[in-house]
Amino acid sequence: MIKGFDKETAPLTNDELLLAQKVAQGLATKTKSNPASSKYICDTLNKKYPDINLTDIRLRKIINFLRCTSMPNICADNRGYYCTDNIKELQDYALSLGQRIGAQEKVYQQLVRFIEHKQKQSK
Repeated sequence: MIKGFDKETAPLTNDELLLAQKVAQGLATKTKSNPASSKYICDTLNKKYPDINLTDIRLRKIINFLRCTSMPNICADNRGYYCTDNIKELQDYALSLGQRIGAQEKVYQQLVRFIEHKQKQSK
């Protein structure tokens, strides 16, 4: 779990693990030209399984689970999620992911510097 996001990043429930299988099956049919938006996925699954109430936050947790366990080829863009075996599409997604990680790393580094500066001031 991630501090401050305990509920959002809690381990998947048994119901969510069952939904993960459905998400995997659905995404296996999606391509870059016909991705599935998180809204579409959540709405579709919530109609079929109303007791679970899948949110976009928990869908991201399911997508992360799938990427880390069985489907690293799940990509995403501003239109939605899709699967691909196309090397160029995978490379483009890896580049995008690396750029987002880099942007977060810069924020993290600035925050650490700020904390260190504040600690020195308080001594």
